[in-house]
Amino acid sequence: MDAGGERSGGGRAEHISLFDAANDAIFVHDADTGQIVDVNLRMTEMYGYSVEEACGLSVADLSAGEPYTQARAVELLRKAATGEPQLFEWHARDRAGRRFWVEVNIKRAAVAGTERLLAIVRDVTERKRAEAERAELLARAQEAAREAEEARADNARLFEQAERRAAALAEERLRREHFISLVAHELRGSMSVISGYAALLRQGAIPDEARHTRALEVIAKQVHSLDRLVSDLLDLSLIEAGRFSVVRSPTDLLAVAREVVQHYHDCAAGHELILVLPPEP
Repeated sequence: MDAGGERSGGGRAEHISLFDAANDAIFVHDADTGQIVDVNLRMTEMYGYSVEEACGLSVADLSAGEPYTQARAVELLRKAATGEPQLFEWHARDRAGRRFWVEVNIKRAAVAGTERLLAIVRDVTERKRAEAERAELLARAQEAAREAEEARADNARLFEQAERRAAALAEERLRREHFISLVAHELRGSMSVISGYAALLRQGAIPDEARHTRALEVIAKQVHSLDRLVSDLLDLSLIEAGRFSVVRSPTDLLAVAREVVQHYHDCAAGHELILVLPPEP
């Protein structure tokens, strides 16, 4: 084939022998038209065309399609023709329709005394596959790192919730202990009054009928107070169960104050108790 003078009837020119020894596919293009005028043997192996067949093909015939088109190839060839070397990746297609990635280096060069464009094409399919695998591994690593960070944040949040829960439980325990202490104090107070009056009555230390009656009234009130305390404890259990309802009613605070003073007055005969109340309305 002597389309551009690169091959002549009886044998190969010296530069053709050098091209055939190359490990990369080489295309020789007409610098003005971009037509393929020669190829080396590596090109025939890579694409599956004979030298003669290759010289009748366009770049589009050897490309996978959009955006790797003839128009794009002509644009790159023209840039190389002005002396601006071009280096880029291209999605190629061989005779059997197999698509593969190549790296193309186009530059202007004198071939057999004629200005040509040399397109040196290297199969980078394996490199692209390795890059894709590396990108996938990187994406997986980033995803794993993101999941690990989310897990760390979740653990930190759970730890914080556990700490708050522990603090709340500790506070609840303190409140319960305080409450039990108050209940014990109330129980002791009422039991002391009942025990004291019961001992006086048993010993006959209250001969006066009026004081005797009063002592019984005090004991009854303390029993009532204990009953009310038990009711309060039951109300507390209802509150914790979420089944407590409040019934509001008027309360005579002056009467409550008098009752408290009277309660301690009967038990503390050796002490003076003074109650100061606001004037009644």
